[in-house]
Amino acid sequence: MYFRNAPRVVPSALCNKYLHITVLLILLSLIPISMAYGFLQAQETAVSDPEPVDPFPNDAHNHGNDVLPLGFSTEVTGPQNWAILMCKFADVGSTPAGATPTYFKEMFNRASGEDLDKYWKEVSYNKITAITADAYDWKTLPNSRATYGFGSGDSGYDVDTLIQDCIDVHDPTVNFNGYDAVAVMLNSDNPVAIATFAPKTNNDGANFTYGSISIPSNKYRLALVAHEMGHAYILGHSSANGNLYQNPWDVMGYASTYRCNNPDPTYSCLGWHTIAPNKIDKGWITNEQIFTAPQGTSTITLDGLGEPTINNYLVAKIEVGNGADYYIEARTLTGYDAKLAGEAVLIHNYFGGFFANEYNLIDIDGAAPYDDAGAMWTVGETYTDAQNDIEIHVDSKTATGFVLTIRNGEDPTVTTNLSASNATPAANEEVTFKTVVSYVDGSSGTTSTTITQTIPAELTFTAASVTIDPPAAGTVDSQNPPVVTLPNLGTSPVTIEFKATVNNGITNPTAISVPVKVQYGDTTDNYTNVVIANGQSVYLPIVLKQ
Repeated sequence: MYFRNAPRVVPSALCNKYLHITVLLILLSLIPISMAYGFLQAQETAVSDPEPVDPFPNDAHNHGNDVLPLGFSTEVTGPQNWAILMCKFADVGSTPAGATPTYFKEMFNRASGEDLDKYWKEVSYNKITAITADAYDWKTLPNSRATYGFGSGDSGYDVDTLIQDCIDVHDPTVNFNGYDAVAVMLNSDNPVAIATFAPKTNNDGANFTYGSISIPSNKYRLALVAHEMGHAYILGHSSANGNLYQNPWDVMGYASTYRCNNPDPTYSCLGWHTIAPNKIDKGWITNEQIFTAPQGTSTITLDGLGEPTINNYLVAKIEVGNGADYYIEARTLTGYDAKLAGEAVLIHNYFGGFFANEYNLIDIDGAAPYDDAGAMWTVGETYTDAQNDIEIHVDSKTATGFVLTIRNGEDPTVTTNLSASNATPAANEEVTFKTVVSYVDGSSGTTSTTITQTIPAELTFTAASVTIDPPAAGTVDSQNPPVVTLPNLGTSPVTIEFKATVNNGITNPTAISVPVKVQYGDTTDNYTNVVIANGQSVYLPIVLKQ
């Protein structure tokens, strides 16, 4: 069960019921395997369905190797060069007013005004360094709309044949070498735009790095073309409460006309950011910007995904045993996210799907709309997953995001063992003090641990004597007093040693105490390592029976 501030329960369908509708896409230009993708052909976007496949694969995370496996690198970085091919159907001689090569080229990149180059640079944090394009004037396709199954009332069409035909009619005058992807602009309306990964041939022998997209004449919008480009970059539709393509916080999750309050005068509705896990998949959020919650309690600051300057984490991840990991992000009304419904923390979990990278927005109300208070976690609210012993509390708002406290299971327990050699030293004798620590709940995660020891007046510290074994387990923050941090303590023991000499003036038996403080999570454990200066070892006789 899941709760917001306790008594409101999320329906069980949130975590147990998922929509699986699958189609097959071919991605030979990227990987030599075929892929079955889940897809809901509705709203205004689609993907191709070149041949039938089993629509209900057993494993939602890896459909028998028919989808991109989790962990497969699909990063999109650097410059991206597009070939824009303008094609008209054999039975439609007219073209939309103003739809010239310059019009389409400047949709992708222009000196001033909104364009796809500026959009993808912001969304990728400049990991995509440029979107460039060349647009090629109208050519006539060899077939009518009916041949392609293309009609104003048809939510889908034979996109692979259509795009290949468009490439073929342009091939005599276009050199396709140097292009990463193809965008086909059409001269007739359709309810959907469609992306495909089926391989496309050309006389130049060029292999396109990404997929191809087709845009009907009623879809010449920045937000929609950005959405289809996302598909070409191997991004799937996201969901809300298990409902595919119903996530208004994601440009890949909702209709492109969403909150079109300030449209560009030339290219209509602007896009907005995609969600954090998609950015991780594409290599736009770095490992340093991801907080993976350890066992226990952690407090962190998240910056909004659309913020121009990032100084904190961009996403928090909570790993869950069943694979439905949580991804927590902050959204603020900045940049292309200015059109969103409000500033809030969002929670997604892994959902699976036709790109093996679809994610599900959690809306506590359990019903649309999914840009209301049910999806927006704000200051003072707590999301609770009782089954997995997880809590996410929004502590406060910052100028650029939110402060969160995440509790991922019970605080860990660290076991500590102390010893000294020699335990009964004489004056002027050097003693090695040893602290051995390990995390007894290592199967649930790791925790950062700090060990601080205090040198008493009866001892003189031996310079630079603090060591860690194994050395890679942590860092020595201070030699005197000895302070060590172990950032990822696990079940394997870590030994911290330092040396000190008993002062000359101690001649009588004297107990010398070395305080040891072990801090992890919200826990502080205090110990004492004791030696007896000028003490005597006691030996007990062994009596052998004759």
